[in-house]
Amino acid sequence: MRTRRREWVGVAALVILVLGLAGCSSPNSEPVTTTTSSLTTTTAQATTTTLPPVLGSSTAYPSPDARGFGQVSPSEVFFGGEAESAVTEVTWTSWGANQATGTGTGFDNVGSPYASVGHFAPETIVAFDLGICDGTYMYQEMKEFFPGEGETFDTAQSINICTGSP
Repeated sequence: MRTRRREWVGVAALVILVLGLAGCSSPNSEPVTTTTSSLTTTTAQATTTTLPPVLGSSTAYPSPDARGFGQVSPSEVFFGGEAESAVTEVTWTSWGANQATGTGTGFDNVGSPYASVGHFAPETIVAFDLGICDGTYMYQEMKEFFPGEGETFDTAQSINICTGSP
């Protein structure tokens, strides 16, 4: 019995060795196309999803003065036009998460239609709705508000920063 067991162990080791050598390639052999293609595809997909998102589309607001859109965690967000639409010195938390929050300085004329009665105050920006827009991974929605005025984050009052529509 012991002899036969040793023979089977020896045969099994020989089979494993032969199979292992069969998997090795000589310097003149070609790589397996399917394996290479599959690995390349997987790598390309991983690269696409690991890029950090940008803040909306750089083409959604065509004003030459617009800033921050199409950028990763911009320090200034400005729709262009009137100064009331600018938020400067923005510091972001949780960029890349489902929701990113930025705190900066904006021009607050909440409660008054006149800029002359406004003042600079802390302003919060919340960017959310991660997705692909025009082939770019971005936050597609944004809401700005002044917490000091009692304003809060409300998705119903957000701006579509992918297309530039309310």
